[in-house]
This record gives sequence, structure tokens and C-alpha cells, in this order.
Amino acid sequence: MVSYAGSSVPTYDPETRELVVPRAYVGDEEYSAVLRLEKTADGVMRFVIYKLVYMSTLTFKNRGKPAGSFTLAELKKNLAPTDVSVIEPHYNSEMTYRGFPTRELFDQVYGREWRDSEEVLFTALDGYQPSIPVKKFLDHTSYLTYQAPGYPDFQIIKIFTNRTGPGTGEVANLGPFYLVWENIEDKDAPTGEDFPYQVVSMDLITFAERFPKVAPPQNSGEDVKRGFLQFRQHCMVCHMINGEGGTRGADLTHVTKKISDDEELREWIIYSRDEVMPPLEPELASGEDVNVVTDEIIAYLKAMAQ
Repeated sequence: MVSYAGSSVPTYDPETRELVVPRAYVGDEEYSAVLRLEKTADGVMRFVIYKLVYMSTLTFKNRGKPAGSFTLAELKKNLAPTDVSVIEPHYNSEMTYRGFPTRELFDQVYGREWRDSEEVLFTALDGYQPSIPVKKFLDHTSYLTYQAPGYPDFQIIKIFTNRTGPGTGEVANLGPFYLVWENIEDKDAPTGEDFPYQVVSMDLITFAERFPKVAPPQNSGEDVKRGFLQFRQHCMVCHMINGEGGTRGADLTHVTKKISDDEELREWIIYSRDEVMPPLEPELASGEDVNVVTDEIIAYLKAMAQ
């Protein structure tokens, strides 16, 4: 049985007579396809497959060098899938996903040497590349999932909030793979941007190699260093410093010169000014003080603006 990912319904171009299917599932296998309307030998107009791309493939690298590439079927043969219930951060409610324990998956691909690495760099279908410290994978339990049992589509609806409440929303397809953290019992498990979706590859890297222009000066104070870690976790996925980082939001290299009032900058970080940027406090782990975290981020931004 073929099912279509919710926001990826087929589109037909009458000029080329091509039907484009961005994402379709056959069981839990994911494909993209182009079908062309042609007259077959029996004289009947039918759609025939013109191009078919298998998307449920996961590639592993180590410092940029290939370490293996596996289809979903191959992953299942080597590691039994597990159902895990988590608090879905986009809904703040419980969801169940099916996938592979990340630590066991890394052990099979890299051996135990991966535990001595610094970062895991994820690459999504659209080229988005978040990185997560290896320490988080050692301290908390995560799963690389490929399915939401009981739901026809492997997707979520992202609701963007601002200070006035819920704002706009959009459907986000999660496949081929979605990283989730076991956070029902573990209240300090990673949150927010540490749930990357549409994952197609992972690479073991050092952060300094990946983003040398983002690290603070070596003689920086402890508050600046802590602010750098907070910026990495909560800001860098959308904002850049010195040309490195995300492109969804504004470049923050000189933001402390443009907004010289610390209170104004603090208010902008904590509450956000638009419907796209989420407020900071819901992203924090339990026990973290939003004012302390905000001050550390500002200290880092000031150091980088020098």
C-alpha cells in the first residue's frame, strides 16, 4: 500500500505530463518519484515511473570520510527496532516512535571509539546541519526513529509562538529519520533543536573544525564560555556569527552594537519579537534560570562583537 506524506501531496504539470511525488511510503520505506503520463502499447494513457529515488538511506561519516551507508531494511537486520514514548517537544505531549537506540547504532557503525569524539554533525534533506555534543548521547538515551506507529504520516505540525501566544504553524515531515530523546523520566534530557528531523547523514567531528569562527577568544571569561555553549544550543541553528551558523534568522555578529541596551536585548532573547523565533524559556532544561542563561548569551555576543 502506498501512502503520501501529508504536506507532500503529488503535483501534476500538464506541460511535461509529469506527476511529482515528493514523498511516498510503501510500508515504512520512503521514496520520491516522478511519473510520466504516456500511451502504453495497448493504447491506454497511464502514468509510468520515470524516476524513483529511495530516501530511507542513512549515511555515516567520520571526520568527513565515509564510514558506511545503510538502507532502512539493512538497519533492521542488524539492530532490532524499538518503540519509545517521549514528550514530543513540538506538542508538549506524549508520542510514540519506532526506531533504533542511538548508542547501539553508533557502536555497530563506529565501534566504541565514537565515545571519544566531540560532536555528531547531522545533515537533513534540506542541507540543515545541527551538531550535538557526544556527551549528550553518553549522558542521555536517544533513538533514531523512522515511524510513528498508529499514524499514517510520519510528520508533525510545528506551531511557532511569540509573546502574544500561538502564531503560525506548518507541517514538517520527519522522515527519513528523526532523532528523539527519552525525556519522560529524564527531565534533563536534551530539548528543542536537539530533535533534528529529516536526517540523512551523521558525521563525527570536532566543533572547532566545523565552526572555527564561532568559538569565543581563548582568554574569554567563564560567563562568555558558558554563553557560547548556550548560543550553540539555542541560537546557532537559526543565527550566524562571523558567517557561520544558521540562516533562518538575523546575523548576530554585531547585534550588541545595534542594540546597545542590555535590557532591550534581554527582552528580545527571552520573549522574541516575531512569530518565527520561539521564546527562550520553554527551550531550557529543568532548573535553568532563563535570566542567567540570557545574560551568558549576551556576554558571549559582546565578546564576539569586538
